[in-house]
Amino acid sequence: MPPTDLWEHKIVPFTDDETRFNQLGREGWELVTVSGSMAYFKRRLSGRLLAALAHPIPTTGIAIDDSDLDKFSRG
Repeated sequence: MPPTDLWEHKIVPFTDDETRFNQLGREGWELVTVSGSMAYFKRRLSGRLLAALAHPIPTTGIAIDDSDLDKFSRG
């Protein structure tokens, strides 16, 4: 059973710009505390992220070096 109470955290510089804090609130962030010049926020992980944690993508164990990645980035 996947965990249901996982949180992501965000630390932002504390300013008097309440517009920024209002935007974070609309995005689901909750203010936890303010310490010095930093504000600490948290929000629950979304359902999609929780599902990904519960069912991780299996890896093949194949190593890929940077030269292989260049082949795909050239279009």
